[in-house]
Amino acid sequence: MPSCCIIADNAAQFTRVNFPENICLRFINFKTEYSFINPKETNHNSGLDFPKHLALDKDPIIRVPDYDEIREVIETSVNQFDDVFIILHSKEINPAYATIIALLNKIKGRAAVHLIDSQSLSIGQGFLIQSAMDLISNNTAGNLIEETLREHLPHIYTLLCTPGLSYLHNAGYIDKGQSVVGEMLSLLPIFSLEDGTFTPIDKLKNIHGVIDYFIEYIDEFDDLFQVSFLQTTTPAIQEAKLIKQYLDENHPATIYTEHPHNNYLSSLIGPKGFGLVVIENN
Repeated sequence: MPSCCIIADNAAQFTRVNFPENICLRFINFKTEYSFINPKETNHNSGLDFPKHLALDKDPIIRVPDYDEIREVIETSVNQFDDVFIILHSKEINPAYATIIALLNKIKGRAAVHLIDSQSLSIGQGFLIQSAMDLISNNTAGNLIEETLREHLPHIYTLLCTPGLSYLHNAGYIDKGQSVVGEMLSLLPIFSLEDGTFTPIDKLKNIHGVIDYFIEYIDEFDDLFQVSFLQTTTPAIQEAKLIKQYLDENHPATIYTEHPHNNYLSSLIGPKGFGLVVIENN
């Protein structure tokens, strides 16, 4: 049986926490200026709470991993394993993607390297990582694993909603004017990850309207596998229970999960942002 390693980044989130011990899972860690984690528990975060707004002239709050840190993860992996699967969050919003491509062109090892742009992040990216683990556990050949993961890509859909447009401005996805006007009007813009890129699709006036939009969006699918709601920081959005109620009544076989978003996602959409990930069968 070939030895396998998965390299991901910490934009990923997972619907399960127990992974096979015989599969190596390594992370390229983006650092964030703010954190939900006590600073005593990590060397990478300051532990400062996420503010409601960011100053328009503030430096980016997401820190790209050091070049040598990325190189060490890749170099040791390709020399120790037969197959290395690198499953990253969307290259369109991933400031380290170009560095990783450049390193892969330089570093040679025994491994067959399978680079996957998830065109997603959070639960969508995590779903691909979990799928890779399942396939590895079933002794699936490396090329077939890559092919299967790529077949999943067009069946993963992500919607993100945020009142904190200053965070999107800080990350470079909207300009200063859009950030100021959007927050002044107190609208809730909804973005879709279209081919991995933040794409505005609607603006609504309140959370209940956004939840209704999410339910109508889910209703467009005929063959659902999983629906995941990405919760805000406390207090949680209670209206999310309407999504579960809709699924229980109309798609009882569909997996439903809720997750507080991690530091990376909060650094993109703010602590009061929330979202929906829909995965259909393929």
